[in-house]
Amino acid sequence: MIHPSAFTLRQTNFVWCIAAVSVASAGFALLAFVFVQTSHPTSASGGIFPTLPARLRQSKPLDFPFEIALRLDAHGRAHFAGTPYRLHQQGQADRLRQRLADFRAIAVDAGSRSSVTIIADGDAPHGDVRTLLSLCAQVGIRDIQLR
Repeated sequence: MIHPSAFTLRQTNFVWCIAAVSVASAGFALLAFVFVQTSHPTSASGGIFPTLPARLRQSKPLDFPFEIALRLDAHGRAHFAGTPYRLHQQGQADRLRQRLADFRAIAVDAGSRSSVTIIADGDAPHGDVRTLLSLCAQVGIRDIQLR
């Protein structure tokens, strides 16, 4: 049979062990913090967070263009964001020009450039490709790729 005082002694030792580990952990954390604050090369500038070099602080953000692909099929239809426009019908060509102008305006508002890739079918008439190039130029899109 175990004497009740033996149980109390073990429980007391366990509590003292937990207290000692807690004090040691807090002390270690304090030492680590002091070490980082005093040994980091930016500690003279007021903290552990590094500052960027001057040339990187003054650089402009990356300029990602707004891009869209115009697909031109052999029947004279230009597909803008999935919507077909017949280039030989004046009303639809005007709507395509307006969509391109809206696309360019969004890019300008975002401080970016607009880019158009024309993906022409092998049987697409050359005149239709020239019409698409003209529509892009009319709204101010200069970054145009042909495929």
